Amino acid sequence: METSQHKCALGMFTLTNYFYWAVLEQDNASPTLTDRRREDVPKIMTTAQLMKWYAGRVSSLLESYEPTIVAARLPIAGRGFGLKIEFVERAVFPNAIVHFLCQQIDPPIPVLDCVKQSFSPKRFGLTKQAGKKDAELLSEECDSTFAHDGHYWDENQKQAVLAAWLALRS
Repeated sequence: METSQHKCALGMFTLTNYFYWAVLEQDNASPTLTDRRREDVPKIMTTAQLMKWYAGRVSSLLESYEPTIVAARLPIAGRGFGLKIEFVERAVFPNAIVHFLCQQIDPPIPVLDCVKQSFSPKRFGLTKQAGKKDAELLSEECDSTFAHDGHYWDENQKQAVLAAWLALRS
């Protein structure tokens, strides 16, 4: 007799001005989008204050959803993301907070770090389509699988969804 194994993944994507997160749950069927948000990152804070803010937000998400795995989509400097101190403090440092908090839980929650290149059609069980970019195919797959629209259902939000989805598949 096959037993159901419930999985819950929290996917995150941090940018300079926004914190995107998504929660996907899965038993034996396709994943379900449980919740997702785009939160404004406070603008006028010291690095220490900002890390405290992120620690509070991530702790709250870990307590609320009790994920079995967390996935962080890391922004990479270049093409749209300049390597400036503000970028590193606001978009990269929060990942260290995620790792730290997930290791404080008993048992520790695994964290999957990923970058845009981690998201290939093959990793999601899809076949590349001639004339279609991978990002476009994956965006359309997010739309059709999770049938979501509304505020902030954009490419950045989908990065958090893809991170959580990849974590469920790993």
